[in-house]
Amino acid sequence: MSNSPTNPYTESLNVISFKDFYSCGVITAISVPCMLTHYTHKTYTHRNLSLYVNNILDIAQSVGYEVWYLGNNGGKCIGGCDRNIAHKILYPTDSFDGVILPDIQHIIQNAQKRQKHIFIIAHQYGSHGASYVNRYPVDFTYFTPVCTHKE
Repeated sequence: MSNSPTNPYTESLNVISFKDFYSCGVITAISVPCMLTHYTHKTYTHRNLSLYVNNILDIAQSVGYEVWYLGNNGGKCIGGCDRNIAHKILYPTDSFDGVILPDIQHIIQNAQKRQKHIFIIAHQYGSHGASYVNRYPVDFTYFTPVCTHKE
């Protein structure tokens, strides 16, 4: 088993960490829409509450930001969080999360040319569900041993 640090790429950076943060749920369908609204894990009492309030994407867009939702988690933003957003890119389900990076670079460069403020949500597939080993290129294997079974 590896005794490597869990954050070797960021430990020298001045990272802001939110230590008193709690997810609203253990599944994406609850945690993502709640996280993007004013609700907390105590007040998000119904799965569809996010449909009836403005979320951070709506607010950013209403104050003049060009808002982008980049989804590599099998489709649109859960809980309707992208319902009012003009700029969306949805990636094929079998894509590694790195597929998002060229688009982010292009969006940033384009915004700089146009002197436009942007707000980007990049929803990665990452560690959703089982079979994590199939979600990253083999040369990104850092922590070992690697679990190769769903169970």
